[in-house]
Amino acid sequence: MQWALSNLLAAADRDIHEAHIIRLNSKAWNDFTAALNEPMGLRLNELLERDPIWTRPTSLSLGT
Repeated sequence: MQWALSNLLAAADRDIHEAHIIRLNSKAWNDFTAALNEPMGLRLNELLERDPIWTRPTSLSLGT
């Protein structure tokens, strides 16, 4: 039982680690870094200029 649990935990840890790593070849890396250096699009700028939803006043309608 201890052996199975130990191996399952090691496999789960490995899966979690691998799920957070992105491997890119040279061309994909260059494309990615080039995209980071491009200006943001109009829609993204508009989104970033908006107040976050959690800072907006709320109105509760209780239907009474």
